[in-house]
Amino acid sequence: MLFKTHSFYCLSLFLIALCYANATPETPFKKKAYNTVSKPIIINDFIECNTVACILEAMRTAQPGDEIVIAPGTYIPIEKDNTDGRASRFFSAADGDAENRITIRAKTPSNPPILKAPEGSYDGYVMRILGDYWHLKDLILEDGSKGLVFDTANHGIIENITVRDIGEEGIHLRDGSSDNLITNCNISYTGIKKPGFGEGLYVGSDKSQHHTTYNPDCNNNTIENCIVGPHVTAEGVDVKEGTLNTIIRNCTFSAEGITGENSADAFIDLKGAYTYVYNNTFNLDGSTVINAVIDFQDRKTNYNTGYRNAVFSNTFHLGLRANAIPSMRAKGGKPSEIHFWDNTRTPNGNDPISDFSLRAMVLSCPDWNIMPCEDEAPILNATDVTLNTATVYAFPNPLKSGNLTLNNLPLQALDIQLIDLQGKRLLQQKSRQQRNIQLELSKLKAGVYIVAITGSGYAKSLLLSKR
Repeated sequence: MLFKTHSFYCLSLFLIALCYANATPETPFKKKAYNTVSKPIIINDFIECNTVACILEAMRTAQPGDEIVIAPGTYIPIEKDNTDGRASRFFSAADGDAENRITIRAKTPSNPPILKAPEGSYDGYVMRILGDYWHLKDLILEDGSKGLVFDTANHGIIENITVRDIGEEGIHLRDGSSDNLITNCNISYTGIKKPGFGEGLYVGSDKSQHHTTYNPDCNNNTIENCIVGPHVTAEGVDVKEGTLNTIIRNCTFSAEGITGENSADAFIDLKGAYTYVYNNTFNLDGSTVINAVIDFQDRKTNYNTGYRNAVFSNTFHLGLRANAIPSMRAKGGKPSEIHFWDNTRTPNGNDPISDFSLRAMVLSCPDWNIMPCEDEAPILNATDVTLNTATVYAFPNPLKSGNLTLNNLPLQALDIQLIDLQGKRLLQQKSRQQRNIQLELSKLKAGVYIVAITGSGYAKSLLLSKR
């Protein structure tokens, strides 16, 4: 009897196990979530992580529409990914798509997770993304050689990311990465190991690496509403040759902590084409290193470098060194169509832009600007800006006080305007069939100005110095 009972019990267990093994869940998991041992569990409709292993696996295996949510805490991978020979702590090459981005974000935005390399190591990028359509949000990145690197990564959103305590640059869009938005980010304390390479944000790559190491075409990227500095040891933003349509707007820059190493002594360096810099605030914050607000140059690659850049509606707070810091500075090559207008310097006074820089500059809004032009001031071509032209003379120049005389004007109806180096019109006067005319400038402040003379089929401009 005992034997029969035991046999029946064993047979029952066997049948139950067989049924369970062949069972199919009524509803398969829509998303996976990971607990502390990285096993799949059901948590709402996203992947929730609170371990390094979970984050790494979720990023590695990400699919379009995945949302990786990271709990508050500090996450330090010991091992590094070395894809393409470039080490990073958190890595993914997965792609989202236009309808289903891959998102990685904080579970609690008010207490964002810290993703970092081992303390003080500056070894490996903190995060590297090679895929399209990623959305990074509400994270802190620390202690890597670089903070965040996008390589061949397009259509991404980098939102409310704090990058700090970094060996070199903070955020780098590289190797053809295009159509990305960087918004509401905070970058500080970069360049700790290599100050000359401690840019806050870096778009593109140096010409020495073009087409052999990296694709230079990093186009249509926008940087907006960011705080850059203090203690960004190189430029706040470096826009490299080969790039197109970079937008830098509504950001605040601090020069405190910039080092000047590797020729980094400006807030921004523009080397690409069709770059738009507007509605930003630049604060000197006591820096004795800054020697220009914005540098621009042609890198002589004959490919998207040093032309059609627009700088407008920015505010430069330059303190006691204002008279020594030009708003714009040309640094090499033959840049052209560098448009500069409607910017404000505080304190207002002399803007020591060099003649070399002015030859490349146009002090008005171009018809290719990112937004419609409102200023009707005449367009001054770089070739028109000279101390004196062959046919029209201004004296005395420099002007100390009193009137400025324009001599040998053409006998036709002319419009004469005095324009400051921010593109603002200060005076307008008409001339009709007059060889000579005087401009009353006794109240003009010391500085450098443009006298623009236009008429039917005629346009000339003179550079005037008031002492």
